[in-house]
Amino acid sequence: MTGAPEVSVCIPTYEAENWIESAVGSALGQTHRDLEVVVVDNDSADETVARVHTLAREDPRVRLFSNSRNLGVYGNFNRTLALSRGRFIKFLCADDVLEADCVERMLHPFAASERVGLCFSPRTIDLEDPNDEAGARWKAKHERTHERFGELLEINRGSALLDAWLGDRLTDNWIGEPSSVMMSRECLASVGTFPLRMHDKGDMDLWLRAMLVHDVGFVDSRLTRLLVHAGSLGVENRATARPWLDTVWMIEGLLAFDGARRHPKLRRLRRLAIARAARNAALGRRVPERGKLAGVRDYLDFRFRGRGDRSQVWGAMDDPGPAGETGEVRAAKQHSSDGARELVSGGRSRSGSGSGA
Repeated sequence: MTGAPEVSVCIPTYEAENWIESAVGSALGQTHRDLEVVVVDNDSADETVARVHTLAREDPRVRLFSNSRNLGVYGNFNRTLALSRGRFIKFLCADDVLEADCVERMLHPFAASERVGLCFSPRTIDLEDPNDEAGARWKAKHERTHERFGELLEINRGSALLDAWLGDRLTDNWIGEPSSVMMSRECLASVGTFPLRMHDKGDMDLWLRAMLVHDVGFVDSRLTRLLVHAGSLGVENRATARPWLDTVWMIEGLLAFDGARRHPKLRRLRRLAIARAARNAALGRRVPERGKLAGVRDYLDFRFRGRGDRSQVWGAMDDPGPAGETGEVRAAKQHSSDGARELVSGGRSRSGSGSGA
C-alpha cells in the first residue's frame, strides 16, 4: 500500500459507452485530488473500454481493467474492490455522476470518528426519458427514503439505524445505491464485500452488514446524481424475477455475525422471508421457473450444512475469485507514449445492466 491514494473511486462497467465518460470525468473532477479511479469492464462488446482508455491516457489516476469473461454484477463490483488501493472506497456506477465536492465532504465523518465505516448522502434522481412513467413513480418513491431513519446526524450509531430499518422489515433501500456511498477499507475487510448469491439487493445487504459492526456517517446534501434508464439493473431484475430469494440470503448473512444476537427481529424476519418466498414459489409469483429448484437446494444446503460460513455468502477484499472461474489477476500492460491499459482475466456469469454487469 506504499504510495497508495487516500481514496479509490471504483467503477464497474458493462455496455456503458453512453455514460462512462461522464462518470469518470466526475471522479477526476473532484476537489479532493488524492484519489485513483479504478474501472473494471465486464466483457463489453461496445466502446466502453476504448473510451476509458482515452481518458486513462490523459490522466494517470485512471486504472483500466478488462475482464476476459463476464463476472456478473456483484462479481464485477468485487473485482473493482480487489484491485483498489485506497484507504477509502467511493462507489460509482458507470451511468451515474458525482458532484465536484462529493469525495471531500464524505471524508469528513471518517475524520471525525474512527468508528465510522460507511458514509452516505441523498442523491438527485434523473430520468433519461422524462416521459418514463414507471421511472417517475420509482423516483417519487425512492428519492427521499433516507428520511425514514428519522433525524440523521453527521455520526450515527449503526446499530440504532439497523434497528429502525429492521422495524420496517427491510422493504426498501433507505441508504441508496452504491453511488451514494463511501466505505472504509477497514469496514469492508471486517464485514465482507458484495454478496455472491444475490441479484438485486446486494448493495442493501452490504450496507446492513456495515451497520451491524460500524457507525454510519451522513452528509445532508445531494452529492451524487443517479440516472434511471431502461437498462438499469433494478428494472431488469424486476422483469426477470431473479431476486426472489434475495431477502432470505440477506438475513442469513446478517445472522452469521455474532452481533446479530443484539437484534432479535432478525430471526423473525427470516421466518417471514422464507414463508413469503415459499408462498411465491408455490403460486408461481415473482419466481423464475428456470433455476427455481436449484435456488432452493442451494439455500437448504447452506442452511443445514454451511451455516455460519461467511465465505459462502459474500466476497472478501483480498479474494480474487473462485479458482477456475475468475482466475489469477494478470497485469499485462500495453505501453504507449502516454498511457497503458491493464488486463485481467475472469469468469463468466452473464447477467447485466448498463452499469456493471
